[in-house]
Amino acid sequence: MDSFMQLIEKLIALFMSFFAMFFGTTTPEGYSPLDAENIKLNAAVISDTHIDSQTYDRTSLLRKGLADINASTVGVDVLAVVGDCTEGGKPDQFRVFFNRLSACDRVKLTLVAVGNHDSWQANESFKAFFEQYGKFLGKAVSTTYRHETVKGYHFFTLGTEEKLQDEAYLSQTQLDWFDSELSGLIGTDKPIFVMLHQPFNGTNRVNEAWALGQLGEQSDALMAITKKYTDQGMLIVFFSGHLHSGLGYSGVTNDGNLYFVDCPSFGKDPSRGDIIETGTGYVLEAYIGRIVIRARNFVSGIFYDNYTYTIKTNEQTVPEEPTTGEQPTEPPTAPPEAETTTAPMTTLPAEIG
Repeated sequence: MDSFMQLIEKLIALFMSFFAMFFGTTTPEGYSPLDAENIKLNAAVISDTHIDSQTYDRTSLLRKGLADINASTVGVDVLAVVGDCTEGGKPDQFRVFFNRLSACDRVKLTLVAVGNHDSWQANESFKAFFEQYGKFLGKAVSTTYRHETVKGYHFFTLGTEEKLQDEAYLSQTQLDWFDSELSGLIGTDKPIFVMLHQPFNGTNRVNEAWALGQLGEQSDALMAITKKYTDQGMLIVFFSGHLHSGLGYSGVTNDGNLYFVDCPSFGKDPSRGDIIETGTGYVLEAYIGRIVIRARNFVSGIFYDNYTYTIKTNEQTVPEEPTTGEQPTEPPTAPPEAETTTAPMTTLPAEIG
């Protein structure tokens, strides 16, 4: 199956090259952040791509969406895929999925969470995920949870460690690890971003949409850990998918400093919401004092301004060190005669929208 799919992909690529040679091709124009001058972090978040190596439509959809992300006028720092990357957790599906991600060569870091569909072949699924993700990153991957830092912003991916039909299983080891990692971030003024395929029990209108579509037995334990830190002032934003909702169903909600973002279904037709179309996700922009979450169809290249969410943060400006040219390799023997300059301060960007 693996060699067959490689042959099919090569034939498709050859056909697309032939088509472009004779009929031309369109290049994505790319999208721009709301305030390119003051943006601190530019990220894109999608979920539920459901790549099936037997179905070219979803692979084509992902290719088009990733091209839009890759063409952003301000380089994307983080691309997050919040689970159900594949339809059945088969090795060839993971291979196709990560091959597609490789085309996003302007993205600095790609984070991939494991969804329930990604575990359906049990040990075979986890082995394939670790191998393909590790190959993609260029370093070993051995767990479904990780912590990465980009431009001072912290990103976590959590994920099931066992095959379950719909819910997730988070081991005590994973929960303790998450607790320990958050404890090391006490005092940060930056928001913390967490990607988990299933939503917390009772959030994102899950009981109305699909009673089985929630985290499951470990939900209360994970919530207790998370609230321990948000109650101390830490701002945590949880991105989840799984419900196959469209834009406008649940959107962004919160419990104090804990925010829940219901990601729309990218690869499968959404089941509910105001805007029911594939190819949708969110652009995440961080500025001093706020983050902005903007709904976008990455395939059609359209922002949906009615589904833009702004969250205030406690992030402060950091004074810049005055520049005096090349730094000496040895400390000066006498103080410089020039007057001491005051470190410039960056002003807060104007409120947008």
